Amino acid sequence: MSLKPSIKPKMHLILFVVAITAALIHWIAKELVFVLTPSIEPSILIKAGGKPSKGEYVSFKFQHDLISTKPFLLTKKIACIQGDFLQVKEEVHFYCNDQYLGFAKRSTLDGKPMPIFKWPQGLIPKGKIFVTGKHVDSFDSKYWGFLDVSEVQRLKVIF
Repeated sequence: MSLKPSIKPKMHLILFVVAITAALIHWIAKELVFVLTPSIEPSILIKAGGKPSKGEYVSFKFQHDLISTKPFLLTKKIACIQGDFLQVKEEVHFYCNDQYLGFAKRSTLDGKPMPIFKWPQGLIPKGKIFVTGKHVDSFDSKYWGFLDVSEVQRLKVIF
């Protein structure tokens, strides 16, 4: 009789741990959103269910020729929702319910004109949201307008 423990049970445990680790990494890759730009403050968010609310973060597929010819995932904060009063003063200063959201730059750093969203004033339409970033150079709704709330993914801040 051998006193040497069997290697088979240890191998099954190792394979089980590897499988659980792989599944966890796969889940993290699908559910977490990592923000690598200064556009918004949180840098790690997780996908959440339900309808997003004002002040929450959302991610969405976005494409604009000024940035990329292919769609990519963009993350922003909801600054204004349906029924809120959005106003633009002096063509570049944006307000939501009289709260200042920021200004849109008229040109890029190399002098090309920016596509500023034209909306003199009024209630945000049903099913629409207006999103912004924290950074002064954030490319957000001030340049391209409203998003359909049905086309965004609600996020919760982790870090």
